[in-house]
Amino acid sequence: MNLLLKLDHCTIKKYDRILFSDFSWEIKKGENWAILGNSGAGKTSVLQLLRGDFRITKGNFFYQNITDSELALRRFNEAASFVFFQDTGIKYQQFYYQQRYNSSDVEGTFTVSDFLFEGDDSLISGLEALNTLFDLRSFLNTEFIKLSNGESRKVFIIKSLLKKPSVLCLDNPYVGLDESSRKDLNDFVD
Repeated sequence: MNLLLKLDHCTIKKYDRILFSDFSWEIKKGENWAILGNSGAGKTSVLQLLRGDFRITKGNFFYQNITDSELALRRFNEAASFVFFQDTGIKYQQFYYQQRYNSSDVEGTFTVSDFLFEGDDSLISGLEALNTLFDLRSFLNTEFIKLSNGESRKVFIIKSLLKKPSVLCLDNPYVGLDESSRKDLNDFVD
């Protein structure tokens, strides 16, 4: 197997606080990794590091055959897709989250289809290819604000996959998914 990415004895800082010291990790092409630990153990921080949110102050980051850490991290981020659920970046403008329980108040919010395709109809064929993962066709015209936690996670994962990333990084992907959807996600990743 070829090397995909490597962190070699890295010290990682967030502002002036050291998050990781002498951190090393290697991922080979074709491998699937799961980072496990208690709440607050640093699982999300590892993904944020890979996304470039933190500084590597010591050590090296390699991506494929790129040895310049800064360039390697930039190229990795161009190839990867990250799905974080705590900060989705969705702005509901004049809407409020509890509005999902007041169905008459949600008229005019964006739909699942609006969110997934953002006006690019060429992505619709990609959805058909991904339909083995989660069948979203039944709620494409549903207002996004009406989705359950599990449904919105499915939509975020599918949106990320529509970009056809070389690397997919998911933060807490199973929270809110039912047993069948968890199995579907596992099968798809395998």
